[in-house]
Amino acid sequence: MNINQTLEHLRHQLHWPIPEDDELDNLTFEYDADELGLKPDQAQKLADSKILQLRPHPRPDAQRLCRRLRPNHRLRPAHHRHHPTR
Repeated sequence: MNINQTLEHLRHQLHWPIPEDDELDNLTFEYDADELGLKPDQAQKLADSKILQLRPHPRPDAQRLCRRLRPNHRLRPAHHRHHPTR
């Protein structure tokens, strides 16, 4: 799934309020391999790709919504399981 398909899914299937007329640069952060600390062999695999993260949504209640949508602690990475305060 590419970023445009992901955005469409979030908008239409999950009803996220992501503006359809906004440009991708306004909706995402872009990272490069150095910023993520990837090893050279890992970075080579992503040479022709972009690494994107959705920007936080500016809705006033977005933080409250995000807290409600947090995954179950059993789904967290193993290094987080023993630290319930994270």
